[in-house]
Amino acid sequence: MKLIIAIVLIGSTINVFGQLQITKIDSTVRAYNEQLWQFESEGMEEFTPHLTITSDIIKRAIGPVNHEITIYFDRHDEIVEDEESSREVYKATIRKVSFGLNTGSYTVVYDYYFDENGDFIYYWEYMIGYACYEKILHFDQGKCVKIKQKMTSPEDCFESEEVDEFERTTLNESDKKIARNLIRETEQFKKLLQLNYQIMMED
Repeated sequence: MKLIIAIVLIGSTINVFGQLQITKIDSTVRAYNEQLWQFESEGMEEFTPHLTITSDIIKRAIGPVNHEITIYFDRHDEIVEDEESSREVYKATIRKVSFGLNTGSYTVVYDYYFDENGDFIYYWEYMIGYACYEKILHFDQGKCVKIKQKMTSPEDCFESEEVDEFERTTLNESDKKIARNLIRETEQFKKLLQLNYQIMMED
């Protein structure tokens, strides 16, 4: 009996801790978005360093697809001195990536969020067109701790396909595969930021 009670208490503690982590992640994401919105509304976008890449690519069976990637980051430049000289070192910590696709028939937005250390913590996917849904994943210390998907009903969702709705903290194999792919994508975004930031600052 004592063993059963102990197991229940441990499980409850884990659940509470997990919920606290998710709440903390949500707060971090909300605070950063509010910061971006405030600077944008005041015409002070330069106070939120960002890099934007756009491209129009014709894809087979789809046609023209507009891609836009905006990477928001924090700057941590510093002067490094030695006995003979000094040099400036340019460092950037990734905070958010907004990746949008627009074909005219559908629009998809993929948002990736990172904490102040550049660790991946949150993913939001939103689609309008043939299917209308949003998908959210929370990450903690490199692992997905929650996944959620639900249908949405925007006015321009002209031909909505049925989408499975779910919310779970115990991931299945499909969820784990999605999480692994997202983590790999964030590493590519980090490389893209560092390469471009170095080029921009050293030019």
